[in-house]
Amino acid sequence: MSDHDAHCIAWVFAAIASSLPEGGNRVAEVIDSADFIAGATLSRSELEHGVRDLRSAGLIGAGGDPFAVTETGRKLYEQVVRDYEKAYARTGHVDGIQLAQEALGPIPCAVNSQGWSVSQQRWDEAIATARATAEKNVRDLRHGR
Repeated sequence: MSDHDAHCIAWVFAAIASSLPEGGNRVAEVIDSADFIAGATLSRSELEHGVRDLRSAGLIGAGGDPFAVTETGRKLYEQVVRDYEKAYARTGHVDGIQLAQEALGPIPCAVNSQGWSVSQQRWDEAIATARATAEKNVRDLRHGR
């Protein structure tokens, strides 16, 4: 992703904030969450760009778990969820990513900064893990689990 895309950054934010750090492969968990939210798979460059922008804005952490949501990020995400629930109750359909984009406001582009990246090998492993998880979830749904 060469251009700063506020909608994509909001998608990455929502995916990170709604993913659970339980499965051991955080990149796969964020990919899975992004797919659940938008029915599409993030690209490696979209994820890297989003993480750099969100870290630069102080919304996600830079520690052992680069996807850890900061206190500021958590509060913002909780507000997005509340706004989503209210809007959905009124209309029955809402673009949650659009709500997140509005809540985030302008975030400076940090794509070219030194920052988080994911190797091709780690990316490929995460994609394989996310696909396997999705396939298992579909099988479980079919069998009523």
